[in-house]
Amino acid sequence: MKKLIGVAMMVLCLGFFSVPAANAIGLGASLGTGFVHSSGENNRTPTTLEIMPFFNIAIVSIDLGILFDFEELNNTSRHYTLRPGARVELPVVYVRAAVPLQLNDGFDYGILVGVGHNFSIAKVFGIFVEADANFLKKPAFDAIPFELRAGVQFSI
Repeated sequence: MKKLIGVAMMVLCLGFFSVPAANAIGLGASLGTGFVHSSGENNRTPTTLEIMPFFNIAIVSIDLGILFDFEELNNTSRHYTLRPGARVELPVVYVRAAVPLQLNDGFDYGILVGVGHNFSIAKVFGIFVEADANFLKKPAFDAIPFELRAGVQFSI
């Protein structure tokens, strides 16, 4: 069993360091929605647009997501949120972490964690899908949020 774990760790490390290094700047745009599970109920979250300028250094991408709500649901107003964060490109998926800063309707902050995959069409264009959990402080971090996003990104 120890040999199997050792071999798996070596394969993971080789795959991790075989990701090509490239510096690039780019812009992504995605649509998303999801649901929040709180107090035994599931409520759909508003459909959102996220514009995300980013700077890529090797396997790390520093980004600033700017999120806009398209609709008002569940007696909530439209939110405008900044999501500064980073993505780490692994061999199959990327892992995303950010700090959402809700700017209106009372300031709020939290933590976002997610996983996604970028389908590269050309060196400068890709389509991506992503699943995120976006925990905010005001619901006392007790709501379980889930968000699905799909979009495009360009880089130079």
